[in-house]
Amino acid sequence: MKRLNKTNSVMEPTISKNWRSLKSQTSKVDFLKVWTKGAILVLLFAQLSLSTSYGSEKTFIQNEAQEWWQTILKKHNLEPIGYNNFEDVFVMGKEGNSINNGICTLKAATVLIKGYDNTYVLIEADDVHYNIAEGIFEIKSGIAKVYKIDSDKPAGIHIEGNMTISKKDFESITQNIK
Repeated sequence: MKRLNKTNSVMEPTISKNWRSLKSQTSKVDFLKVWTKGAILVLLFAQLSLSTSYGSEKTFIQNEAQEWWQTILKKHNLEPIGYNNFEDVFVMGKEGNSINNGICTLKAATVLIKGYDNTYVLIEADDVHYNIAEGIFEIKSGIAKVYKIDSDKPAGIHIEGNMTISKKDFESITQNIK
């Protein structure tokens, strides 16, 4: 259809040609924007997933290196079952392990206390109640032995029976081990 302009002359359909040209340029620009955003999102997701997995592996390796009790458990042929790890204290209950009101209660217990100068205390007992805040152990039917890290034999200190003793007491006992 031809239209007339103000001078009553016929207008050529140049506007429609320009419109098609403009429309094709707009769709090219939209396609490039969508494609670019998609590519950026894929690269960003890949970067995040790689950096997240790298960071967690590094943290896992660092944590594993800090676990002082693992070599001691291997030395005594013990498997970590139902355990908690506190500062310089490792506790595990083979038949029960619970924490209630700051008291860790263990059944068929094994306790490791990091001592002075490469020593540690190994406690095996029927029942252990460990007051985490005060560092006090209530041990029922237990045996406590002091070891040096580099020796398989006890270092001479051996305590049996029921006892209430603090973490600090064990640490001071280990200071006398030569």
